[in-house]
Amino acid sequence: MSDWYSFNDGGSIGQIGSEGERILDDEENSDGARVTVEQVSDDRWTITCGIYGWMVHTRFFPSETSAEIGFIETKRELGKILALMPPEDEADDARMLIVQDAIATFVESNP
Repeated sequence: MSDWYSFNDGGSIGQIGSEGERILDDEENSDGARVTVEQVSDDRWTITCGIYGWMVHTRFFPSETSAEIGFIETKRELGKILALMPPEDEADDARMLIVQDAIATFVESNP
């Protein structure tokens, strides 16, 4: 998971995120993904994640601890999907379908 680093050198921490609340953690992957954690209320945290040009998905958690675990898991799972993506000059229908299926599985498995 060494390809993950603080988004905008940490400048987004404390800013308002896509769910309209304060960003608590925000990391980007050098291969084109981002994962952001926000506290929406006392008993609700969100993780908004995306792979640039492919998908955006929001996950919901009932506690800060579960969101922290979810943050690590989300980065790991997105990293696996990124590893499936072929370089543009090697992309074909079969390989793109594998990526699409992996994204669909991730979204369905991570409400």
